[in-house]
Amino acid sequence: MQGIAEPKFIIDSNSSAHHFQFKPSQLRLLEKAELVIWIDSRFENRFGQLNDVLKSNTKQLEIMPELDTGNQFNGHIWLSPTLLVKSISLVRDALIKLDPVNRGNYRRNADLLSLEIQQWAKNTERRFSGITPSYVLEHDFLYHFEQDFRLQSVAVLRDSHDQNKSIRDLKRLEKTLVSQKIRCILITHSPASKLAQQLAEKYQLKLIQVDILGQQVNNDQQSIIDILQSLSDAMFQCKS
Repeated sequence: MQGIAEPKFIIDSNSSAHHFQFKPSQLRLLEKAELVIWIDSRFENRFGQLNDVLKSNTKQLEIMPELDTGNQFNGHIWLSPTLLVKSISLVRDALIKLDPVNRGNYRRNADLLSLEIQQWAKNTERRFSGITPSYVLEHDFLYHFEQDFRLQSVAVLRDSHDQNKSIRDLKRLEKTLVSQKIRCILITHSPASKLAQQLAEKYQLKLIQVDILGQQVNNDQQSIIDILQSLSDAMFQCKS
């Protein structure tokens, strides 16, 4: 939308997409919206209520159902260069349909951003060539990134509902931590969970916070490339 308009945000980077509640100011924004874009009603679960809030002529774009992710639901699609490029096309087309006068600008902006992301992905694939990061995830936020770069976590401490895995799963993980050379535990929020802290101390693992929402980017021109690069740098610290 650069050079045309600026989007308004319902959920900022300091809020949880899973647990937020609509505020009156956010409901007023939604009432004025011509187009509302979100990932998925299972990811931003309150967005399942949008039809009760939006005007009948407001356009909606729920991205996840439009993407080819197989049977795997994981809402962290912005961490996948492949899914990002597909998402950019979806947003571009929705904007053009709403505002055809600016179709040229939307296409140009989308092409430039897609090209930047694809180039970053090529450079990152070369960076990881011959290197296998060895890591545990505090929760499963890297599925789509791992699919793009053929990576795999050793284990995940929490399920999609932020519940710790079973005692049996944790015992199996501890055996793995003893037998394999695991480098780190990747977390998304500080402080880490008590379980992650205990395992890191017991097995001398690095606790590395991954900034998947761009909260630590120190410039006004924050981009998705900054977030992806932050993730890549964190994972590079886990290399074998």
